[in-house]
Amino acid sequence: MSEVKDDSLAELNDLGSLLELPEELSRESALGERLSALLESLNTANPDRTRLRTVANLYHANEYDREAKCLYDWLIASAEDDLERARLNYLAAQLVKEKGDSEGAMSYLETSVAAYDGYGLALAQLGEARFKEGSLDTAAELFQQAKSIDRELASAYVGLARVFERRGEIEQMVKELESVLEFDAVNSSALALLSQVYARLGDEKRAYEASEAIEYSAGVPENDPWFQEVIDAIYDVQRLDFLFLDYFTLNRFEEALPYLERMEALDPENPRYSRYRAVMYMGFGYYEKAEEELREGLAKGGAADVFYPLLVKSLSLRGNKEEAERTARAAAERFGASGELNLEWSRLLVEQGAYEEALSVLERGIESDPYSLELHFARARLGMKKGKIDQANESLRMLRQLAPMDAEAMVRAALVLMEAGRFGEALPFLQQSHQVAPFYDEAIELLSDAHYELGLEAVKSRKVDEALERFEKSLALRPRRMDALGARAQVAVQAGRFQEAELALRALLSAAGDRPGILIVYGDVLFRNRKLEEAREVWNVALRLVPNEGSESELRRELKARLEQTSSLGAGEG
Repeated sequence: MSEVKDDSLAELNDLGSLLELPEELSRESALGERLSALLESLNTANPDRTRLRTVANLYHANEYDREAKCLYDWLIASAEDDLERARLNYLAAQLVKEKGDSEGAMSYLETSVAAYDGYGLALAQLGEARFKEGSLDTAAELFQQAKSIDRELASAYVGLARVFERRGEIEQMVKELESVLEFDAVNSSALALLSQVYARLGDEKRAYEASEAIEYSAGVPENDPWFQEVIDAIYDVQRLDFLFLDYFTLNRFEEALPYLERMEALDPENPRYSRYRAVMYMGFGYYEKAEEELREGLAKGGAADVFYPLLVKSLSLRGNKEEAERTARAAAERFGASGELNLEWSRLLVEQGAYEEALSVLERGIESDPYSLELHFARARLGMKKGKIDQANESLRMLRQLAPMDAEAMVRAALVLMEAGRFGEALPFLQQSHQVAPFYDEAIELLSDAHYELGLEAVKSRKVDEALERFEKSLALRPRRMDALGARAQVAVQAGRFQEAELALRALLSAAGDRPGILIVYGDVLFRNRKLEEAREVWNVALRLVPNEGSESELRRELKARLEQTSSLGAGEG
């Protein structure tokens, strides 16, 4: 049995003092009404423990901390069942930990684990407490025990990894953290620690990839069945909103929905919940239901600049383009067009082929919201597509000013130019992206593409040096890129630069494998470079690879001719 703190003794001796509604809580509120009914139904002489625990949960969930702690202590002191005692101590630990009492939390957790050592989260949390006080061996044992109970308890793996880090056992640390990512690929704690350790080990690429993944990591707490009874007792819509958003922002709508339903019950006239529900319906493809929710949200006083863009988008996705456009025009006339409304409206106009009007709508949108990246992306794409180059370039310049450290935004801007065949103009955006995020694959790929395309342009203009330089830059980013390897070799051969051609063809064969068509050219280049024996060997390899079926192929005849013509030449003659 846990030790009862002194400030709880009076309340434990007189349970009746805890079974009165707190003075600051109105009986007319939803929580006040629920608590009043429960308290009035309790017999103070012999209270029903299930109801009393519900009261404790309600106090805990809604930040009546003194009352919650006293009731937990009373229930713990009078518990006869080990499992119940363990769960109550665990809940009390969460309560005092939320208020910064780490010593009290550890005391409750120790009692919880002593009563029942089969709940992984209790073991992991006690392990964390022991780790913080420096008891590494005890912490490691607790984390290992937690892992044995729940093989997907991320906090146990992360805790054990930190023990290994403190001991200097980095290989074991990495193993634990990588194990987390096998079942929870976006665990932010594991990714953050991996990023740090990879950086210390000098593995910059993996450090970057781990740090980038943190941006998309889930903020959803670990599944905690013992604590769920407290979560289910929350009556504070703000706290429920935070829990809801943990799932909603990750598009985990089914898990978010119970929290939304509880918020709606507590605050039925709040238009924000209509927006939440509409977005979820749109995510499921239920556009008519989404539109009903959006109109209801507007009727409840929802902001026009928030609800109308969503309504236009939903109507458009449902295929009701005419009504979507009418709605956009009517909203713009009545409330003024926000940047977001203009963006959705412009998309409708583009689908209809009304490009000039779409550009005008985007211009108005940018006047309304000059810092909107999406409006500038839309104007840049459309302007470039329809020959409005000045407008497109203005938006591209703005994008570079607004988001110079956003590698993805710089790539998107570059794509606008590359789709228009303006590869040279795309380079500064791609180089900026690559500088900000050196291991961002899409930037690397597109930068390689841009250099390759510029190389082809140089070939057409008969600028051999520039072409070869561009192909080299493309290959520096993607060394086994077949088209660039082939183009570099072809340009070098055609320019009579056989030393360069030999190296280029060797790289091409290394990437492509032995192919007769490449081998014959490679042999020719070796011959030109006065390497007769090597040339003949290469031609013989090519000849063996060409099928000899029926009539002899042109390639076989060419190879045989080369071998015959050089059979009488001495080594080193060309």
